[in-house]
Amino acid sequence: MIPRPLLHRLYIGCVSAALCLATTLGGTTQAQGWAGSLRNSAVTWRVTLAQAPAEQSVPPPSEPLPLSTATPSPRWSSTRSGLPGSPQPSFSVAAPVGTQVGLTQVSTAIYELSDLEVSGLGNAGDAALEQQLRAEFRTLAELGQSQSHALELAVLNRSPAGTELAIRWTEGSALSTEAESRLQPTVQLSQLLLPGGLRGPVQVSSPDAATQARYRRLPPSALDRLNISADAPYGLPLSAGERISVPAQRPVDELFRDVLSSIPALNDWALPSPAELPVLDLRREQVYQGQNSRGDHLFQTQGSALPWQQQLKGSSGSQLTLEVVDMAQMSQAVYRSDGLPHSSFEFSTMHLRVTAQSGAARVSFTVQLRFTSALRPVGS
Repeated sequence: MIPRPLLHRLYIGCVSAALCLATTLGGTTQAQGWAGSLRNSAVTWRVTLAQAPAEQSVPPPSEPLPLSTATPSPRWSSTRSGLPGSPQPSFSVAAPVGTQVGLTQVSTAIYELSDLEVSGLGNAGDAALEQQLRAEFRTLAELGQSQSHALELAVLNRSPAGTELAIRWTEGSALSTEAESRLQPTVQLSQLLLPGGLRGPVQVSSPDAATQARYRRLPPSALDRLNISADAPYGLPLSAGERISVPAQRPVDELFRDVLSSIPALNDWALPSPAELPVLDLRREQVYQGQNSRGDHLFQTQGSALPWQQQLKGSSGSQLTLEVVDMAQMSQAVYRSDGLPHSSFEFSTMHLRVTAQSGAARVSFTVQLRFTSALRPVGS
């Protein structure tokens, strides 16, 4: 089963982590402030989990993927201050080829319904449809996932063109027994990192032909969401306290499709396939917070969504209005002194508003999505 970062939620655990892990960033008072923000606002947090261990070097993989020759994509806005080339050094991977890090990723997602309104069918009709919808909306709970995966990140290659990183995992749960894991196929994502924060496309491979074919059918945006280093601040100036605006986008097709397809009573308003919905533009700000006593690099990211609304018309005259009411996130990430990830924590919320109309019938509702994701060293 393809892991889905959506997704991914331990809301109470987020608050507890902020309180328990304060020492890495400098005190319980600060962590308590974060915990209060998590309870009272729609933001996303990544909280430091521990200090990084010393690097571990191992022989490089026997069959590394070839370096990509595709045109790289820029990571930073050309209008931001502190562009690559400025006097201060930028964050990069310095770990030697063959270095690898074992990580565990735990992610959780929660979907909640609110503001359900039904009209246009008369009192009895409205009440009957609302009752049916509320019963069917219980299936939204099934969209919520809690997943745990063991990951391995390795430095595959280094050349004048850049540094190639690979992320590997075994299909199935990280809690599988060793015997079960040997029977499950492995997946590898690799990407070329160039100076200045530029990146090549994500390449996917697996010794299992069916698994490889399934992943290669995914669009680039989906592969990016599976790539734990997709949002890594490589190329960011190492100037403590400087705030850098980083443009980002997020596809929303899958979110709305999952919500609508889970409600049989709304089949008349199912999204066409493909829906070709425009992506959601995000406003993100990253801050380098300096280094801790062990030399680990600390980064914080905050993000919010720009206004987004789309109207779709069905062949039968039905109309569907989709809206992202708001979206907010915050994350805290810790990177080892050699540039490889050590730990991170993220919390985000999003409110989706759906209004469906067919003839006289009109249904509207809001779905709140809460997502958490924690990355920590194996064994911690």
